[in-house]
Amino acid sequence: MGKGMAAARRGERMACLAVAVCMSWVVAVGAGRATHHCRPLATMCASSSLSRSLRAGTVLVSQPDQYDHFFHEAVVLVCEHSEHGSRGVLLNRETPFTMGEMASGMGCFDEHSVHRGGNGGADTVLMLHARADVAGSKPIGSSGLYLGGLRHAQQLVADGLAEPSEFKFFFNSEVWAPGALEQQLRTLWWVTNDFGASEVVAAKGDRSLHAVLRKRLAAT
Repeated sequence: MGKGMAAARRGERMACLAVAVCMSWVVAVGAGRATHHCRPLATMCASSSLSRSLRAGTVLVSQPDQYDHFFHEAVVLVCEHSEHGSRGVLLNRETPFTMGEMASGMGCFDEHSVHRGGNGGADTVLMLHARADVAGSKPIGSSGLYLGGLRHAQQLVADGLAEPSEFKFFFNSEVWAPGALEQQLRTLWWVTNDFGASEVVAAKGDRSLHAVLRKRLAAT
């Protein structure tokens, strides 16, 4: 009887590990709300080398033979990475839409292009920048990049203390369940790239960024 109960409990734990994992994360622009996005749970066994190279602030460049419809010629900034999963934004999916068309009250950011950050995020907008002095912003690891702080950023621009070009906006983001991004690295979906904070903010937001980084990788 005891062995039977132990086996049943092991079965329950295995069933739990097969359930999709949901993450919640908010970087508000306007009112904002909690975002939930579920993906199938991938293997939890990441190698130590992958754990060291994959962290918040890492820039991922898709391999040339990656033909996933969304990740083809993709460049991703990892914004969060932990045992709970990963989240990032695509840096080279600029859209023809502007922030003024997406939301009211954007002021100095009305003419800013909106980038398609990913498939998840429950219709939230993320503001990316490299300004440590923006109140209300959240650091992306130790990368020198930050998310959020819209109202203070608007004030800094209005006071002449910042330029509008120092900020980028992303609609939605991409989410990976625990271990999923490590698994993609192991199966050679991505390579990591050293890309400074100022470069991330200044980079062109179209697909040409992928070619630029692939050329840089080939030269190293």
